[in-house]
Amino acid sequence: MSDKKTKNYCPDCGGAQVNHAVTYISILIGSIIEPWTNFLSKIIPESSFDWMGPGLTKTLTFLKLGKISYEPKEDDSGRTSVLWEEAIKRGIKMYEFRLFGIGHDIFVSDYKGDKRFFDVLPRPKIYDPRGLDWMDNKGEMKKHFGKAGIKIAKGGVTSSKRKALKIFNSLDKPAITKPNLGSRSRHTTTHLSDEIEFINAFKKAQQLSPWVMI
Repeated sequence: MSDKKTKNYCPDCGGAQVNHAVTYISILIGSIIEPWTNFLSKIIPESSFDWMGPGLTKTLTFLKLGKISYEPKEDDSGRTSVLWEEAIKRGIKMYEFRLFGIGHDIFVSDYKGDKRFFDVLPRPKIYDPRGLDWMDNKGEMKKHFGKAGIKIAKGGVTSSKRKALKIFNSLDKPAITKPNLGSRSRHTTTHLSDEIEFINAFKKAQQLSPWVMI
């Protein structure tokens, strides 16, 4: 790694580096606008974004709020690298939109005139989208699993350190902390047995998300 990369490297993000402040703010803003986007998704079919997305990304790029990349980058995660590899292998034209120059897995693809706008991974055009309202929210997912009779770990989600300690002290040890919204095990800490290491882990998780799953 170069000195710059070493300086900015976060061991708690591991191989999927993100900007902490941008991720935290995006999760916070997302919690405010999510009820509206969920409502709109029931009115506007997701396929509409396939033709709206390219124009939106190019407008944001014109406003210098992001950049478009037509090839893989050194800071791509393993998952993103595989996506690029498969697109190139299959002859799929693709570019990534990087909001504020940071990779957020937002892509536009074109295969023989079939254009897709997607985040993270492409989905089939015909599928049941209801799970998308909650599948990335660990607290909500636990509720759905519980209702379905699937065994779940005890614990809870909170943004309060005092409540977090209360949850921690109610659990059999060891415990785990992780951002309630997030993926690829960023800022996840396992094998927590005492309060001091738990509070440090709770603060690490809160670098990416206001709410922490315990």
